[in-house]
Amino acid sequence: MALAILDAAGNAIMQAVPSLEGFIVDSAPAHAVRITVDTPPLMAGRYSLAVWVGADRMQTFDYVGNCTSVEVPATATEVDIRPRARDHGCILPPSRYEYSNSRVADANLGSAPG
Repeated sequence: MALAILDAAGNAIMQAVPSLEGFIVDSAPAHAVRITVDTPPLMAGRYSLAVWVGADRMQTFDYVGNCTSVEVPATATEVDIRPRARDHGCILPPSRYEYSNSRVADANLGSAPG
């Protein structure tokens, strides 16, 4: 079983595979599955989900595309930054930086001005 997360254009941006081993029992008359996905931070927008069920990657039992959607609201950080183009990606991974304003020598340009 796999869950694909699709962007607004229908492109898969990630896939969740909760188990590489089969877990659906054929002898059961009915099935209910709950999948929890810990996604990385996504840009605000609507994402659709598709579900695939199969014995292995080559044998599909069922596929339901666009079976539901989720809306990711804008975060305070996103509201404060300029608009982002979708061709720059949909994931906003946590990041950090260190900055120093001291002048550093560049090996290709010689020493920094004094």
